[in-house]
Amino acid sequence: MEQVSSQPSLEVLSVGPSVTIQDFGRHGFRGLGLASSGAVDSAALYEGAALLGQPPEYAALEMFMFGGRFRVHGSLRIALTGAVMRATISGKRISWNQTILVNDNDIIDIGQVERGCVGYLHVGGGIDVPSELGSKSAHVFAGLGKTIGVGDFIK
Repeated sequence: MEQVSSQPSLEVLSVGPSVTIQDFGRHGFRGLGLASSGAVDSAALYEGAALLGQPPEYAALEMFMFGGRFRVHGSLRIALTGAVMRATISGKRISWNQTILVNDNDIIDIGQVERGCVGYLHVGGGIDVPSELGSKSAHVFAGLGKTIGVGDFIK
């Protein structure tokens, strides 16, 4: 997930212990011992897609209990769905379940969960990572995708 200069992105400045990219998962491999993985809260994926006016198949960042801190490069729209977490943009508190325009050098800070367990950060246009076995979902134990880390660029 390296930065692509012509495309808006989120730079990961800090991140909770279990933040991954998830979509609806990969299906049809259980007979080979591979669980489908995918988002824990699929309704949250539909909500984010509806808010951003994009296909629900687009992947989002899935955050268990804690989010992270992200610097915006360029301008893009985001949406936050699922479990409500304390969130600010450049220090100003933002609400969940709405579309938000973020601009170059804004800092998105998503703290600990306030209600629920799993929250999602959706990026307008989706997250650009390769699909593996028909999904962009991370399945870390199977070696597909990875946990998001400091220094990663999301877009």
